[in-house]
Amino acid sequence: MSPPKTRSTESSCSVAPSLGNNLEPHSSPTTPQQLFQLIKRRILEAKGPGYFEYQQIPPETGQLVARRLTEDGDIERANPTLSYNTLDRVFSVTISSATHGSACPWASSEVIHSYVQGCFTTEKDMDLMVGGNDGFYNFPAPWAAGSYKEPDVYIIHPATFLPTVVIESGYYNESSTKLQYDKDLWLLGGAPHVNVVILIKWDKEADSNRVSGWIELHRRGDSGAAIRKVSVANC
Repeated sequence: MSPPKTRSTESSCSVAPSLGNNLEPHSSPTTPQQLFQLIKRRILEAKGPGYFEYQQIPPETGQLVARRLTEDGDIERANPTLSYNTLDRVFSVTISSATHGSACPWASSEVIHSYVQGCFTTEKDMDLMVGGNDGFYNFPAPWAAGSYKEPDVYIIHPATFLPTVVIESGYYNESSTKLQYDKDLWLLGGAPHVNVVILIKWDKEADSNRVSGWIELHRRGDSGAAIRKVSVANC
């Protein structure tokens, strides 16, 4: 779906230094067009996997810029993961590595195993689809409206406009706090459609080629409103 023909208006937004990145300083963009050009340049100049973010981006700017970036041919070929969360007003960009992207083939394999083992028995269950890095922006008002998310992995039924299960994978220099905001956006802003959110946080061990991390599984409570952490695992 193409974004509406929205006139760009001046909006105040500040650029935060990306955690763990030695990047040249940038002047603060003041319009959606300036933010678009800045993010596009940084994506196209990237030399490999990475993560960067911009803070205090107003809602009228965040989703507009994200959706315009997805329609840009150069950005489509670069294939970054874009996110704008109205909860923390952070616009983030992830240029994925094989490690970061490993959740998608794992989820696809598990769904196939579930079919084979008979976990899905109804015709409706058979329609479930697994995807990744597709954009979702139909979050309901009031507070989630304006967000734009490209989850690393999702499971969705074609009759719904938001997924049932979401996996968000955090890059090395992406904060755990931001992952928690992503979880809140999906479970609160995505109610009642999103029932499970799995968070994966990767950390690169110093002076080695090894990675470590943790996994958290969150699901909606029995009342439909409560959120409870089901399990935490370190790896």
